[in-house]
Amino acid sequence: MLFTRVFQVVEEMLNFHGVSLYYGLHTPLEAVALTYIDFSLPRESVLLVNGHVGSGKTSLLLLASKLIKPTIGEVHLEPGIRSAVVFQLAEQQFFCETVREEVLYGPRNFRLPGLEDIYTETMKTVGLDPAEFSERSPFKLSGGEKRRVAIACALALSPDILVLDEPETSLDDLGLCDLLSLLREIRRNRTLIIATHWPEFYLDITTHMLVLDRGLQAFFGTFQDFLLDYSEKAIQTVTPKSPILERARETLQQTGQLPNSLEQVITDGRGATC
Repeated sequence: MLFTRVFQVVEEMLNFHGVSLYYGLHTPLEAVALTYIDFSLPRESVLLVNGHVGSGKTSLLLLASKLIKPTIGEVHLEPGIRSAVVFQLAEQQFFCETVREEVLYGPRNFRLPGLEDIYTETMKTVGLDPAEFSERSPFKLSGGEKRRVAIACALALSPDILVLDEPETSLDDLGLCDLLSLLREIRRNRTLIIATHWPEFYLDITTHMLVLDRGLQAFFGTFQDFLLDYSEKAIQTVTPKSPILERARETLQQTGQLPNSLEQVITDGRGATC
């Protein structure tokens, strides 16, 4: 009798191995940002990083992007993997006179070929007309348009990992809906790492969850496992109670899957749906 066992192969593109991070090491201002962070993230995942202000979210994003090195441990990326970061309120860091120059600043500095094609395709990806916005000032766009241009600047580098630091910050209801629609589109064939205080906004795209508590790893796992643990005291101390997450948890417990309505409707608590 012949037995065949089928294994699902999961490629892990990002690994944190016992990572700790100190600022001002061996100085009077020494501060611990992160302590023993340890997890592996598969390809094409969407990881939410959640925690109170000062919990270490931004530090973790910097490490994941290889912009800084850990004090202890190792952050490993697959060879050849590109990452790009969209910092909080990135549009406040614009400095070029036109949208076209802003989007192409990175590719030009990296001497990437085909700048015109990069600009055109990137703008189409974020839902902005390349010709209409080409000569417009990035400083005179709406809030939602500025956020899209900021994301376009990162996408122009063709990153395998896109890192976003609280991308929902300062957006109105319409801007939030535009952002969520864009993220649903650009997550294809790409890994997203999103730091946020509002995990319910990203309910329909999230695959994994990392919860930080004063620099410690309070939780890491799939988003479904997070929801099943959501009522536990340890999670509640760092993740504010949300009616949407609570309803999703209850449905998951009862049916074994997330409700379809919550994959399609995101409510921000002020009545906006998208």
